[in-house]
Amino acid sequence: LADQQERGSEKTHLHLPRGGAPTRAGPGFRALLRFLQLMCEGHHLGMQNYFRSQGDNFHSVNVVALVQHYFSELVLDFEPENDSDSKFEVLEQVLALLIEVCQGPCTGNQQILVFNGACKIVQKLLAIDPFCDSFRERAPQLLSIQKLCVIFLQALLEGQQDVRVPLRVIHECPVPTFDILLSRMSWRNKEHEVIMSRKDPSK
Repeated sequence: LADQQERGSEKTHLHLPRGGAPTRAGPGFRALLRFLQLMCEGHHLGMQNYFRSQGDNFHSVNVVALVQHYFSELVLDFEPENDSDSKFEVLEQVLALLIEVCQGPCTGNQQILVFNGACKIVQKLLAIDPFCDSFRERAPQLLSIQKLCVIFLQALLEGQQDVRVPLRVIHECPVPTFDILLSRMSWRNKEHEVIMSRKDPSK
């Protein structure tokens, strides 16, 4: 990672898959993301900060920024109707990792993510309607990802004293986004109740 970061070119900035490659990310790559997540488990502030900057290394690598960049690449090419189950699983694991590096809170990681456009990426995922005809078969997976997105936003705001952080979150994930989400969930629950009542004549 440090070698790739040092080169600084757009194409080699990350030693991570780009473009269509995330759809082929195997269990080994997901295991690596899970390993990084577990290193911060239990709100381990020391490790959370270490991911951002390694003062004891000759070359320091901002792992948090690198993972966010990969998250951006995943969402940029995200096509729910065409992507494999592996792509969804990687997205979920990336979100789980980003949540873990923030919770506690770790204000340094929160600010790195917020001020580098993490909420814009989340907004793209929240804007997807899981129940439209094109995505209906993927609805459970999309809902799982959107749930993680909301938890990620909560993690970004947890314990923050810098007023710029919530302002940036609201600017990039406007309140109407959550109004739409609530309305969508409410409509879906009512639809489910109607279907169940038709199956049970006693209701």
